[in-house]
Order: sequence, then structure tokens, then C-alpha cells
Amino acid sequence: MQTDLNTAGIFERMMLDIGNRLKAIVSPSGKEIIKTVDEWNNQWAYLDKEKPFEFPSVFVEFAQFPWRTVGGRVQMATGLVNLHIGIRTNAPSRHGHQQASTYYSAARVVDAIYAALSGWGAETGYMGSWSRTNSQRDHNHDDIIAQIETYRFTVKDTGAMLSYVKLEGDKLVVEMEE
Repeated sequence: MQTDLNTAGIFERMMLDIGNRLKAIVSPSGKEIIKTVDEWNNQWAYLDKEKPFEFPSVFVEFAQFPWRTVGGRVQMATGLVNLHIGIRTNAPSRHGHQQASTYYSAARVVDAIYAALSGWGAETGYMGSWSRTNSQRDHNHDDIIAQIETYRFTVKDTGAMLSYVKLEGDKLVVEMEE
């Protein structure tokens, strides 16, 4: 699916496309597996104060996008995105425990996300293929498997030519909700 490059800013487009890709991960019966997709705002640190969300969850952190101008009001970047993946489970991971297989079965969500995103991106029309570059477990939560997966990809931004930004006299008028 290709995003309309004239109707959404680059991070809005990426968030919509990432969310759509993650929501396409389904169980054998067709149910969506990822229940929450949102931008990262350190949700794990404030679980008791955070607005409720469902697990499994993926929070998208736009980490680094060092832009370079390629001409014609177009920029390119090799971007880094951290996906903060959360899976709630009460099953212990302890080797030999009778419920350890339940814990590791829940952790398969991380593998499903890797399968969905590895090599994905070019079909959007503005991103190159995604490649996972790092995995890190956050071990500070009793009943949540929290994993950070880092992906690298190229991205093209034509935001300087967006149709919702218009020059009217000496003002730049931006169409947006107020």
C-alpha cells in the first residue's frame, strides 16, 4: 500500500504505515494480535499513571533521522526507530518450570513483529526496506515482557512541498485541527 505523500507529514505517514503493518499481524483465527500501537512516551515508567492500554502493545520511538538535502526541496535520511514491545504474562520464564513454555509462547510476538517488518518499507513509496539492528530486553517489570527492537531504513521526505502548507502573502498557512 502506498501512502499519499501530499496529505500527511513524514512522521504522521510513518506512524500510520507502521501501525497498519503491525495491525496486519493476526492469529490463525484472524484476530489482531497487536492490541495497541502508539508513539513512545516512556509508558513503562508510568504504568500506574498511564491511560489504560491493551497488551500486546508496540510503542514507536522515532530515534534518529539525520537529514541530508538531495535537491528539489527533498531530503533523505537513514532513520532509526525503536519499537518498545510489551507483552503481559504471569507465566515464569524459569527453565524447567511447567509454565515456561507459556512465557516463551507469549514472547513469539517479538518474532512475529520481526517477520512483519524485516524487508518491509519499499512498498510505501517513501521508505526503503527495514532492517533490524538491535534487540534489548527491559527486565524491570514483573508481569511484562518488555523488548526494544531497533530498525534502520532510508526515508525520503517531500514535506517542503506538502499541499496543506500554503504561502499566502508573507504567511505560511497550515491546514490542521485547532
